[in-house]
Amino acid sequence: MTDASTSFTGKAYVVTGGGAGIGRAIVERLLALGAHVAAWDVALPEDDTTASEHLLSRTCDVTSTGSVRDAWLHTLQR
Repeated sequence: MTDASTSFTGKAYVVTGGGAGIGRAIVERLLALGAHVAAWDVALPEDDTTASEHLLSRTCDVTSTGSVRDAWLHTLQR
């Protein structure tokens, strides 16, 4: 059996709703498994303690095409 983290290491993921709740738990788990994560949320926590060189937190309203486009372009540049 292979280690489950091998399928996530070095891969990139975008998590919408990544600022709190289930979305935040997914962000933290992906980071723990070695993934690069872009956490998008309409309201990101100001006291974020999940600092990582593999984490990009970006304000994004997924109901707005322009907001998603801007977040996507910003994420790609990183």
